[in-house]
Amino acid sequence: MWLGIPVLLATGLLMLGAAVAFFDGGDDAKGWTTLSWGLMLVAMAENARRREVQIRRFVRTPPRPRLETDQAHRAVLVVPYDERLAHLSGWAAVPLAGALGVGGLVLAATGRPAGAAVCLALAWYLWMVGRPFQAADLAGGVSFSADALAFRRDGVSWSVPWSDVGMGWVHGPYVHVQLAGDRRVRPKRTLVAGRFRGRATIAGQPLLDERWLGADAETLCRLVNRAVKDQRFRQALGSAEMLAAVGGGSAGVTSG
Repeated sequence: MWLGIPVLLATGLLMLGAAVAFFDGGDDAKGWTTLSWGLMLVAMAENARRREVQIRRFVRTPPRPRLETDQAHRAVLVVPYDERLAHLSGWAAVPLAGALGVGGLVLAATGRPAGAAVCLALAWYLWMVGRPFQAADLAGGVSFSADALAFRRDGVSWSVPWSDVGMGWVHGPYVHVQLAGDRRVRPKRTLVAGRFRGRATIAGQPLLDERWLGADAETLCRLVNRAVKDQRFRQALGSAEMLAAVGGGSAGVTSG
């Protein structure tokens, strides 16, 4: 990706130069359109650079498991996804939304309402997908409570009681959770489709992705299988001792 960043940046700067030439030539419509796309490419190059930096930071300092409280005021072990990735993913949609918005206004001003409507609708959609100011909530994570295993990320969530969980196994970066019998889970969506680009289930079975998560797939799998077999272990999932065992930081409990 590092090789693509200079290409994006150079192309964006060339378009900014072309925009200045259009303005000097009196063609304001082309000037504004070229300017918006040039700024978008420059912003995309900067976002790509920041993403590469965050990947390196994640390797050094991944998010740490923590304790939260559920609606019944019981402690829950939460293995979070990296909030920094959610922040970057959200802001990545903003430059394109801005370019489409400016393009839509230019089309409207030049008497092309159909094209303007399409551009403005796409700009609104990208803004709703990005949700750049909700990174902390969108990051989500995997929750282990005495009653259920739950997943939440980018507006997609599911929750399965332990009585429905059969076993878990690791395949690549994923933990496949096999439900008992013919049970299936259907993820709930609370945001505009398109924000979540991963997989939350496969053939109706829960799927946990370790990438950008505060624990690896082997650790998640061990927690799942131990909780399925041992009721006392499930009751201890919200304890400070369990938090320390999975690599958590502070033993304090925060509201979820």
